[in-house]
Amino acid sequence: MSAKDASATVTDAIVSLKPFSDRIELCFVDDGSSDSTHELAVKAAHQCKISIKTQSVKENVGVPRARNIAAKMASSRWLMIHDADDVSLPCRLQETTSLLGDADIVGGWAVKKKNNSIIGVMDYPPADDHVIKSMLSSSWLNPMIDPTACFSRQMFEDLDGYSEEEKWRHVQDLEFWQRAARSGARFANILKPLIIYTINPKGVTQTKKSEMIRRHMQLIAVHASIKTSGISPPSWR
Repeated sequence: MSAKDASATVTDAIVSLKPFSDRIELCFVDDGSSDSTHELAVKAAHQCKISIKTQSVKENVGVPRARNIAAKMASSRWLMIHDADDVSLPCRLQETTSLLGDADIVGGWAVKKKNNSIIGVMDYPPADDHVIKSMLSSSWLNPMIDPTACFSRQMFEDLDGYSEEEKWRHVQDLEFWQRAARSGARFANILKPLIIYTINPKGVTQTKKSEMIRRHMQLIAVHASIKTSGISPPSWR
């Protein structure tokens, strides 16, 4: 988890992990917050008996860099993304682990919440690896909902984590999925909601939407132009 000025939501986000407290460690990066985000995160983790490692950066470095820092703190086999304004549903860990091993990257659907009201379900991600990879090459929809994702830590390290190039700053997830696909990663989605996804009017998805769409289209063009035939078995398996 990385967070910036998330004092209004970070407690609920971490409390939602309580059902998994004996099976996870939380690697938390405070990405230049000016509020009490860090203190509230530590307090919530301790109250829920969740093992937590923390690091703070003085200036905001952005999601890709902050997540890379968090990943280097981890010691587990798998990395699971959890945004500081989302809530993991109780089924998330069990459903996700049911596919880990057969897939290198597992995601799922998400319930959408806006202004404290449920407004729908993001149910477009497909289950099948082949369909997911086809969407990575051609669809304006991202077939993996980023904050539902869980993936191999060894794979993440072997692929040098998220790109920290400025042009991919707001589409770091899609850039990574495409790079992983070209390296032979297997994808899967759980066809049920794993999280409650908060639509934050001040969040990147809303404030940088035009930029994200433009970069998304660029990534599709780049991905489609790179040949992926003859991929050797990945080293992380």
